[in-house]
Amino acid sequence: MSEVVFAILRDEDVEDVAKRRLEILLSYDLFGIAFNREKQLDAVDARRRWRRSVITSVKMLMKRGVREYLVARILFAYDFLDVVSPSTRDIGEIYTAIMNRILSATSIDYASILASPLAYSLLFNLSPFTLTQMVVAVDGVAGVGKTSLVYSSVKAVLRMLGLSEKDIQELFLAMYIQRMEDLATLMKLVENKDLRLPIMVFDDAAVAVSAYLWFSESRKKLVELARALTISRERVANLVVVGPYSAIFKGLRRLIHMIFTPTTYYDRLPGGKRLVTSLWYVVMQDRTVDMTGTVTPHPLKVDDYVYTLINQVKKKVREEVIEKVGELVKEEKPEEVIEGGETEPRSRD
Repeated sequence: MSEVVFAILRDEDVEDVAKRRLEILLSYDLFGIAFNREKQLDAVDARRRWRRSVITSVKMLMKRGVREYLVARILFAYDFLDVVSPSTRDIGEIYTAIMNRILSATSIDYASILASPLAYSLLFNLSPFTLTQMVVAVDGVAGVGKTSLVYSSVKAVLRMLGLSEKDIQELFLAMYIQRMEDLATLMKLVENKDLRLPIMVFDDAAVAVSAYLWFSESRKKLVELARALTISRERVANLVVVGPYSAIFKGLRRLIHMIFTPTTYYDRLPGGKRLVTSLWYVVMQDRTVDMTGTVTPHPLKVDDYVYTLINQVKKKVREEVIEKVGELVKEEKPEEVIEGGETEPRSRD
Protein backbone atom coordinates (compact mmCIF):
# COMPACT_ATOMS: atom_id res chain seq x y z
CA MET A 1 0.00 0.00 0.00
CA SER A 2 1.11 3.56 -0.68
CA GLU A 3 2.98 5.06 2.29
CA VAL A 4 1.01 8.30 2.00
CA VAL A 5 -2.39 6.60 1.83
CA PHE A 6 -1.48 4.31 4.73
CA ALA A 7 -0.40 7.32 6.81
CA ILE A 8 -3.71 9.09 6.13
CA LEU A 9 -5.83 6.02 6.91
CA ARG A 10 -4.14 5.49 10.26
CA ASP A 11 -4.61 9.17 11.22
CA GLU A 12 -0.99 10.24 11.27
CA ASP A 13 -0.28 13.89 12.02
CA VAL A 14 -0.82 16.21 9.03
CA GLU A 15 2.79 17.40 9.12
CA ASP A 16 4.09 13.81 9.15
CA VAL A 17 1.91 13.00 6.14
CA ALA A 18 3.27 16.08 4.34
CA LYS A 19 6.86 15.00 5.03
CA ARG A 20 6.17 11.48 3.73
CA ARG A 21 4.52 12.94 0.64
CA LEU A 22 7.37 15.35 -0.02
CA GLU A 23 10.00 12.62 0.36
CA ILE A 24 8.32 10.56 -2.38
CA LEU A 25 7.78 13.54 -4.68
CA LEU A 26 11.42 14.60 -4.42
CA SER A 27 12.73 11.08 -5.05
CA TYR A 28 11.96 11.59 -8.76
CA ASP A 29 13.66 14.52 -10.50
CA LEU A 30 10.90 15.08 -13.06
CA PHE A 31 12.20 18.52 -14.01
CA GLY A 32 15.66 17.13 -14.73
CA ILE A 33 14.28 14.15 -16.67
CA ALA A 34 12.05 16.41 -18.78
CA PHE A 35 15.04 18.62 -19.59
CA ASN A 36 16.90 15.60 -21.01
CA ARG A 37 14.00 14.40 -23.18
CA GLU A 38 14.16 17.04 -25.90
CA LYS A 39 13.76 14.59 -28.81
CA GLN A 40 10.58 13.10 -27.34
CA LEU A 41 9.25 16.61 -26.66
CA ASP A 42 9.86 17.56 -30.32
CA ALA A 43 7.69 14.62 -31.40
CA VAL A 44 4.93 15.70 -29.00
CA ASP A 45 5.09 19.26 -30.34
CA ALA A 46 4.74 17.96 -33.91
CA ARG A 47 1.66 15.93 -33.00
CA ARG A 48 0.28 18.93 -31.15
CA ARG A 49 0.59 21.05 -34.29
CA TRP A 50 -1.12 18.39 -36.40
CA ARG A 51 -3.87 18.13 -33.80
CA ARG A 52 -4.95 21.70 -34.56
CA SER A 53 -6.23 20.54 -37.95
CA VAL A 54 -8.21 17.80 -36.19
CA ILE A 55 -9.85 20.39 -33.93
CA THR A 56 -10.67 22.54 -36.99
CA SER A 57 -12.29 19.51 -38.63
CA VAL A 58 -14.49 18.63 -35.66
CA LYS A 59 -15.56 22.27 -35.31
CA MET A 60 -16.72 22.14 -38.93
CA LEU A 61 -18.66 18.96 -38.15
CA MET A 62 -20.37 20.73 -35.25
CA LYS A 63 -21.35 23.61 -37.54
CA ARG A 64 -22.93 21.04 -39.86
CA GLY A 65 -25.07 19.87 -36.96
CA VAL A 66 -23.12 16.81 -35.82
CA ARG A 67 -23.98 15.99 -32.22
CA GLU A 68 -21.50 16.64 -29.42
CA TYR A 69 -21.34 12.99 -28.33
CA LEU A 70 -20.00 11.97 -31.76
CA VAL A 71 -17.45 14.80 -31.71
CA ALA A 72 -16.39 13.67 -28.20
CA ARG A 73 -15.86 10.11 -29.44
CA ILE A 74 -13.88 11.26 -32.49
CA LEU A 75 -11.58 13.32 -30.24
CA PHE A 76 -11.32 10.50 -27.73
CA ALA A 77 -10.32 8.06 -30.48
CA TYR A 78 -7.66 10.51 -31.71
CA ASP A 79 -6.30 11.64 -28.33
CA PHE A 80 -6.49 8.37 -26.41
CA LEU A 81 -6.47 5.58 -29.02
CA ASP A 82 -4.31 7.19 -31.74
CA VAL A 83 -7.08 6.74 -34.31
CA VAL A 84 -7.59 9.24 -37.13
CA SER A 85 -11.27 9.50 -38.11
CA PRO A 86 -12.18 8.00 -41.50
CA SER A 87 -11.80 10.26 -44.53
CA THR A 88 -15.39 9.62 -45.60
CA ARG A 89 -17.89 12.46 -45.29
CA ASP A 90 -20.68 10.04 -44.34
CA ILE A 91 -21.43 10.66 -40.65
CA GLY A 92 -22.97 7.22 -40.24
CA GLU A 93 -19.79 5.50 -41.44
CA ILE A 94 -17.64 7.71 -39.18
CA TYR A 95 -19.84 6.88 -36.18
CA THR A 96 -19.75 3.13 -36.87
CA ALA A 97 -15.98 3.04 -37.37
CA ILE A 98 -15.26 5.08 -34.25
CA MET A 99 -17.63 3.07 -32.05
CA ASN A 100 -16.21 -0.24 -33.26
CA ARG A 101 -12.72 0.97 -32.37
CA ILE A 102 -13.76 2.21 -28.93
CA LEU A 103 -15.67 -0.96 -28.03
CA SER A 104 -12.85 -3.23 -29.22
CA ALA A 105 -10.07 -1.30 -27.45
CA THR A 106 -8.37 -3.12 -24.59
CA SER A 107 -6.05 -0.27 -23.62
CA ILE A 108 -5.29 3.35 -24.42
CA ASP A 109 -2.32 4.85 -26.25
CA TYR A 110 -0.34 6.94 -23.77
CA ALA A 111 1.97 8.39 -26.41
CA SER A 112 -0.96 9.97 -28.24
CA ILE A 113 -2.38 11.37 -24.99
CA LEU A 114 0.68 13.62 -24.62
CA ALA A 115 -0.66 15.98 -27.30
CA SER A 116 -4.10 16.26 -25.66
CA PRO A 117 -4.82 19.52 -23.76
CA LEU A 118 -4.30 18.45 -20.15
CA ALA A 119 -1.27 16.20 -20.65
CA TYR A 120 0.42 18.74 -22.91
CA SER A 121 -0.12 21.50 -20.35
CA LEU A 122 1.40 19.34 -17.59
CA LEU A 123 4.38 18.43 -19.75
CA PHE A 124 4.98 22.01 -20.89
CA ASN A 125 5.15 23.27 -17.30
CA LEU A 126 7.72 20.66 -16.32
CA SER A 127 10.31 22.60 -18.28
CA PRO A 128 12.95 24.05 -15.94
CA PHE A 129 12.64 27.29 -17.95
CA THR A 130 8.92 27.64 -17.12
CA LEU A 131 8.73 29.12 -13.64
CA THR A 132 5.05 30.01 -13.52
CA GLN A 133 2.29 27.97 -11.93
CA MET A 134 -0.50 26.52 -14.07
CA VAL A 135 -3.69 25.93 -12.09
CA VAL A 136 -6.18 23.81 -14.01
CA ALA A 137 -9.75 23.01 -12.96
CA VAL A 138 -11.49 19.85 -14.16
CA ASP A 139 -15.19 20.60 -13.68
CA GLY A 140 -18.19 18.31 -13.55
CA VAL A 141 -20.37 16.19 -11.28
CA ALA A 142 -19.54 12.66 -10.14
CA GLY A 143 -19.13 10.05 -12.84
CA VAL A 144 -18.40 12.19 -15.92
CA GLY A 145 -14.78 11.00 -16.18
CA LYS A 146 -12.86 13.71 -14.28
CA THR A 147 -10.50 11.43 -12.38
CA SER A 148 -10.01 9.17 -15.42
CA LEU A 149 -9.03 12.19 -17.53
CA VAL A 150 -6.61 13.48 -14.90
CA TYR A 151 -5.05 10.12 -14.08
CA SER A 152 -4.52 9.10 -17.71
CA SER A 153 -2.96 12.50 -18.51
CA VAL A 154 -0.58 12.38 -15.55
CA LYS A 155 0.27 8.75 -16.30
CA ALA A 156 1.03 9.58 -19.94
CA VAL A 157 3.50 12.27 -18.84
CA LEU A 158 5.20 10.00 -16.29
CA ARG A 159 5.47 7.14 -18.80
CA MET A 160 7.06 9.49 -21.30
CA LEU A 161 9.60 10.43 -18.60
CA GLY A 162 10.53 6.77 -18.23
CA LEU A 163 8.87 5.78 -14.94
CA SER A 164 7.75 2.20 -14.36
CA GLU A 165 4.12 1.23 -13.75
CA LYS A 166 4.76 0.77 -10.02
CA ASP A 167 6.57 4.10 -9.72
CA ILE A 168 3.79 5.89 -11.61
CA GLN A 169 1.16 4.57 -9.23
CA GLU A 170 3.19 5.41 -6.13
CA LEU A 171 4.02 8.89 -7.38
CA PHE A 172 0.43 9.66 -8.39
CA LEU A 173 -0.80 8.67 -4.92
CA ALA A 174 1.79 11.06 -3.44
CA MET A 175 0.56 13.84 -5.77
CA TYR A 176 -3.07 13.13 -4.91
CA ILE A 177 -4.60 15.27 -2.13
CA GLN A 178 -8.16 15.51 -0.83
CA ARG A 179 -7.89 17.46 2.41
CA MET A 180 -7.41 21.23 2.65
CA GLU A 181 -5.08 20.81 5.62
CA ASP A 182 -2.84 18.44 3.66
CA LEU A 183 -2.42 20.88 0.79
CA ALA A 184 -1.85 23.92 3.03
CA THR A 185 0.72 22.07 5.16
CA LEU A 186 2.57 20.77 2.11
CA MET A 187 2.71 24.25 0.56
CA LYS A 188 4.20 25.71 3.75
CA LEU A 189 6.78 22.92 3.91
CA VAL A 190 7.77 23.44 0.27
CA GLU A 191 8.05 27.20 0.78
CA ASN A 192 10.21 26.81 3.88
CA LYS A 193 12.55 24.39 2.11
CA ASP A 194 12.70 26.51 -1.07
CA LEU A 195 11.53 23.62 -3.28
CA ARG A 196 9.36 23.24 -6.38
CA LEU A 197 6.90 20.41 -7.01
CA PRO A 198 6.08 19.11 -10.51
CA ILE A 199 2.40 18.14 -10.28
CA MET A 200 -0.26 18.11 -7.55
CA VAL A 201 -3.82 16.85 -7.90
CA PHE A 202 -6.42 18.30 -5.51
CA ASP A 203 -9.46 16.03 -5.88
CA ASP A 204 -12.97 16.59 -4.51
CA ALA A 205 -12.08 20.25 -4.00
CA ALA A 206 -15.76 21.15 -3.77
CA VAL A 207 -15.89 19.10 -0.55
CA ALA A 208 -12.57 20.14 1.02
CA VAL A 209 -12.76 23.84 0.06
CA SER A 210 -16.46 24.26 -0.54
CA ALA A 211 -17.72 27.80 -1.08
CA TYR A 212 -20.20 27.13 1.72
CA LEU A 213 -17.40 26.66 4.26
CA TRP A 214 -17.01 30.45 4.13
CA PHE A 215 -19.95 30.60 6.53
CA SER A 216 -18.42 28.11 8.99
CA GLU A 217 -15.50 27.97 11.40
CA SER A 218 -13.30 26.88 8.46
CA ARG A 219 -13.37 30.40 6.98
CA LYS A 220 -9.92 31.27 8.33
CA LYS A 221 -8.44 28.04 6.90
CA LEU A 222 -9.83 28.86 3.46
CA VAL A 223 -8.17 32.28 3.52
CA GLU A 224 -4.88 30.77 4.69
CA LEU A 225 -4.94 28.19 1.88
CA ALA A 226 -5.65 30.82 -0.79
CA ARG A 227 -2.87 33.00 0.61
CA ALA A 228 -0.41 30.08 0.69
CA LEU A 229 -1.18 29.17 -2.93
CA THR A 230 -0.87 32.79 -4.02
CA ILE A 231 2.43 33.41 -2.24
CA SER A 232 3.89 30.05 -3.28
CA ARG A 233 2.53 29.97 -6.83
CA GLU A 234 5.99 29.24 -8.22
CA ARG A 235 6.42 26.27 -5.89
CA VAL A 236 4.06 23.98 -7.85
CA ALA A 237 4.46 23.77 -11.61
CA ASN A 238 1.03 22.18 -12.12
CA LEU A 239 -1.93 22.18 -9.72
CA VAL A 240 -4.97 20.28 -10.98
CA VAL A 241 -8.16 21.06 -9.07
CA VAL A 242 -10.90 18.47 -9.55
CA GLY A 243 -14.59 18.93 -8.70
CA PRO A 244 -17.69 21.03 -9.47
CA TYR A 245 -16.14 24.42 -10.26
CA SER A 246 -18.94 26.70 -9.06
CA ALA A 247 -19.01 25.02 -5.62
CA ILE A 248 -15.31 25.72 -4.94
CA PHE A 249 -14.24 28.59 -2.66
CA LYS A 250 -13.85 31.80 -4.67
CA GLY A 251 -10.34 32.45 -3.34
CA LEU A 252 -9.16 29.26 -5.08
CA ARG A 253 -11.27 29.79 -8.21
CA ARG A 254 -9.54 33.15 -8.79
CA LEU A 255 -6.18 31.37 -9.14
CA ILE A 256 -7.38 29.02 -11.88
CA HIS A 257 -6.10 29.66 -15.41
CA MET A 258 -7.78 26.89 -17.41
CA ILE A 259 -11.10 25.06 -16.94
CA PHE A 260 -12.15 21.73 -18.46
CA THR A 261 -15.96 21.83 -18.67
CA PRO A 262 -17.85 18.72 -19.82
CA THR A 263 -21.01 18.11 -21.80
CA THR A 264 -21.89 14.52 -20.94
CA TYR A 265 -23.98 11.79 -22.56
CA TYR A 266 -24.98 8.43 -21.06
CA ASP A 267 -25.59 5.33 -23.19
CA ARG A 268 -26.75 1.80 -22.45
CA LEU A 269 -25.49 -0.54 -25.17
CA PRO A 270 -26.73 -4.03 -26.10
CA GLY A 271 -25.61 -6.56 -23.51
CA GLY A 272 -25.91 -4.11 -20.62
CA LYS A 273 -22.65 -2.23 -21.22
CA ARG A 274 -22.81 1.42 -20.22
CA LEU A 275 -20.76 4.26 -21.64
CA VAL A 276 -20.28 7.76 -20.29
CA THR A 277 -19.15 10.10 -23.08
CA SER A 278 -17.95 13.61 -22.25
CA LEU A 279 -16.93 16.40 -24.62
CA TRP A 280 -14.54 18.62 -22.66
CA TYR A 281 -14.42 22.30 -23.59
CA VAL A 282 -11.11 23.84 -22.51
CA VAL A 283 -11.78 27.42 -21.43
CA MET A 284 -9.35 30.24 -20.67
CA GLN A 285 -10.61 33.74 -19.82
CA ASP A 286 -14.16 32.80 -20.90
CA ARG A 287 -12.93 31.66 -24.31
CA THR A 288 -12.90 28.08 -25.60
CA VAL A 289 -9.33 27.36 -26.69
CA ASP A 290 -9.39 23.58 -27.17
CA MET A 291 -11.46 20.41 -26.81
CA THR A 292 -11.01 16.74 -26.04
CA GLY A 293 -13.23 13.76 -25.33
CA THR A 294 -13.42 10.87 -22.87
CA VAL A 295 -15.32 7.59 -22.89
CA THR A 296 -15.57 5.74 -19.57
CA PRO A 297 -15.53 3.27 -17.89
CA HIS A 298 -14.23 1.40 -20.94
CA PRO A 299 -11.62 1.72 -22.28
CA LEU A 300 -10.59 4.74 -20.19
CA LYS A 301 -10.36 4.16 -16.44
CA VAL A 302 -8.11 4.56 -13.42
CA ASP A 303 -5.85 1.57 -12.66
CA ASP A 304 -7.56 -0.77 -10.17
CA TYR A 305 -4.83 -0.43 -7.53
CA VAL A 306 -4.92 3.37 -7.58
CA TYR A 307 -8.72 3.47 -7.83
CA THR A 308 -9.09 1.31 -4.70
CA LEU A 309 -6.73 3.44 -2.63
CA ILE A 310 -8.05 6.85 -3.63
CA ASN A 311 -11.56 5.65 -2.84
CA GLN A 312 -10.41 4.63 0.63
CA VAL A 313 -9.08 8.16 1.10
CA LYS A 314 -12.33 9.64 -0.27
CA LYS A 315 -14.37 7.57 2.15
CA LYS A 316 -12.27 8.68 5.11
CA VAL A 317 -12.38 12.37 4.11
CA ARG A 318 -16.15 12.27 3.69
CA GLU A 319 -16.55 10.59 7.08
CA GLU A 320 -14.47 13.40 8.59
CA VAL A 321 -16.66 16.02 6.89
CA ILE A 322 -19.86 14.33 8.11
CA GLU A 323 -18.45 14.18 11.63
CA LYS A 324 -17.62 17.91 11.57
CA VAL A 325 -21.12 18.74 10.30
CA GLY A 326 -22.59 16.62 13.08
CA GLU A 327 -20.57 18.49 15.71
CA LEU A 328 -21.77 21.84 14.34
CA VAL A 329 -25.39 20.68 14.47
CA LYS A 330 -24.99 19.59 18.09
CA GLU A 331 -23.55 22.98 19.01
CA GLU A 332 -26.68 24.68 17.67
CA LYS A 333 -29.12 23.82 20.44
CA PRO A 334 -32.74 23.51 19.32
CA GLU A 335 -35.30 26.05 20.45
CA GLU A 336 -37.95 25.03 22.99
CA VAL A 337 -41.58 25.08 21.89
CA ILE A 338 -43.82 26.92 24.37
CA GLU A 339 -47.56 26.94 24.66
CA GLY A 340 -49.24 28.38 21.55
CA GLY A 341 -46.70 26.88 19.15
CA GLU A 342 -44.16 29.72 19.47
CA THR A 343 -40.49 29.02 20.07
CA GLU A 344 -38.22 30.26 22.78
CA PRO A 345 -34.43 29.95 22.88
CA ARG A 346 -33.05 27.54 25.45
CA SER A 347 -31.54 29.05 28.56
CA ARG A 348 -27.78 29.55 28.44
CA ASP A 349 -27.54 28.86 32.21
